[in-house]
Amino acid sequence: MVDAVIAYCCVVVALYGGALLGGTFAPALLEELSRTPNGQQTLLLYSLFTDSPFFTTVMLFGFTVLMVHVLCWVGRALGGQGSLLDILSVFTLLQVMTLLLSFGLFLISLIVPALAALGSLVFLAWTLWAVTSFLDAAHGFNNPLKAFGVLVVSFIAVLFGASIAMGVLGGLFLGITGGAGNV
Repeated sequence: MVDAVIAYCCVVVALYGGALLGGTFAPALLEELSRTPNGQQTLLLYSLFTDSPFFTTVMLFGFTVLMVHVLCWVGRALGGQGSLLDILSVFTLLQVMTLLLSFGLFLISLIVPALAALGSLVFLAWTLWAVTSFLDAAHGFNNPLKAFGVLVVSFIAVLFGASIAMGVLGGLFLGITGGAGNV
C-alpha cells in the first residue's frame, strides 16, 4: 500500500511539472489557436486551463488515475496478469520519462524550432512504442499487438466515458435542466 501511495505522489509531481512546463508556452499558443480570422474568440474555457496550472494538474491527475485503472481492467479482460500496482508503476515511469523528454524538446525548440518539430514526431512514435512495450511486460502478454489493442480499447473507453460524463455534468454548469419547458 505504501508503494501505491509513493507511486501516486510521483505521478502528481510529474503531472504538476508538466502542467507548469505547459503553462509557459501553452497560453500563447492556445490563445492564437482560439481566434478566428476576424479576431473573435472561439474557445470559451481555454483560459481555465492556461491560467491555472493547479486546475490543469487536477484534470491530468484525474485522467491519469482513470487511465491506469482502465488499462488494468482492459488488460485483465484480455488475459493479462498485471496488477493495478504494476500498471501504476509503469505509468509513473512513463510520466517521468515523458516529462524529461518534453522538457528537452522545449529547450530544443528555443534553439532550433524545426528540429523540435521533427523531434516531436520521433517523441510521439517513441511514446507509442514505450507504452505498448511496458503494457506488454506489465500484463505478461508476450504479444505487442495485444498490448497495443489494450491501449486502443482503453483510450476509446476513457473517451466514451468522459463524453458521457461531460454531457451529464456540462448541463449542470451551463444551467440546462432538461425537458422541453421553454419551447
